[in-house]
Amino acid sequence: MIDFSSEGSPSHSPPLSPPLEPEDLVGFAAGAPLRSQSRLVFPLLVLLVPATVAGILAFPVLVTLTLIPVLGFFAFPSLVSLALFLLYSITWTTYLLLAQHDPPTNVSLPFLPLSPFRCSKVVWHLLRTTHAFLSAGAIDLFLDLQVRRVMVLGGCVEIEEVGVYDLRRVLEWTGERIQGYGGDPDQIFILGYGSGAHLSLLTVVQDAVVRSRDEHLARPIIPTKADPMPHPSEVSQGIRRCRIWGEHVRLPPIAGLIFVSGVFDIIKQMRFEAKAGIEDLSSLRRACGPSTAASLLSCPSHLLFGAKEILEPDRLPPKVLIIAGGADTVVPYSQAVLLRTLFQGVGITVRLKLYREETHLGSLASEFFATSCA
Repeated sequence: MIDFSSEGSPSHSPPLSPPLEPEDLVGFAAGAPLRSQSRLVFPLLVLLVPATVAGILAFPVLVTLTLIPVLGFFAFPSLVSLALFLLYSITWTTYLLLAQHDPPTNVSLPFLPLSPFRCSKVVWHLLRTTHAFLSAGAIDLFLDLQVRRVMVLGGCVEIEEVGVYDLRRVLEWTGERIQGYGGDPDQIFILGYGSGAHLSLLTVVQDAVVRSRDEHLARPIIPTKADPMPHPSEVSQGIRRCRIWGEHVRLPPIAGLIFVSGVFDIIKQMRFEAKAGIEDLSSLRRACGPSTAASLLSCPSHLLFGAKEILEPDRLPPKVLIIAGGADTVVPYSQAVLLRTLFQGVGITVRLKLYREETHLGSLASEFFATSCA
């Protein structure tokens, strides 16, 4: 098993764009300028981190003092000031850690938000994510996964921080050597969680779409008595320009796909993150963008929809399991529903497990602990 760990159907045919080069997969689209990180980032972190920790520890003390008569009159202004400080310090610390690699070109470095509304949205998202992380039993899940990965899952190749080309190389390596480890080359499954699910699906779908397209275009048109003037299925210009990133690397037969809390429609996810105020912190935009054109080429749902008339189901894995949480605040469960609809549209049977009360991490934990589906 390949364990790739990181994090309604379209109403019209999505516009596809020219493919990117393999070296463009990590970071930006071709031609996007890269900016060096500001030298002020580290000094600011040195100042903000201890001050933020001290402020968090002092916050409950000031809250208690405001409840005491007389003292509360003097403590309340300090409490408000501390709350405002924490609002900015927590947000800025997060931005310094996650948003300095590709800041907008029209802002000075370091890239930090000034709007209290934006800061409040970031802090609210961090609080919800932290609560979901703790409530899902993250520590228990980690320990349980280490045991099950060896004793239950069997042979497992774990990949982190890679692109499509790297994943294809790992799959090729696995297919060539799995028998040496006592495995079955016809029983290779890919498990992807979060953004890993997106990259795993993109690797498989991209290969299937391009090879189906090439075979469709090379197939001769033969008139018959029933249809003396046959009209082949049209292939959009976007699908015609699409190609495989790392085509010389051969993919082995994939027996099945398992996706947990995955991102399958890049555009919808970017809009969701923009609404939540975290688009500057998201690794999705850095990996697939920043332009819409580049994002569409990295969007497996758009590729599936655009090639549904020519896609050969035999080129896709026969078994697909999608797992999602109804309480996921990181990736909406509608992404899983959309993917199931698209797979069914090309003739692939999909099993969808939707846990109504589970969060982003809880969806993964549900496969190791007893949890009821919706």
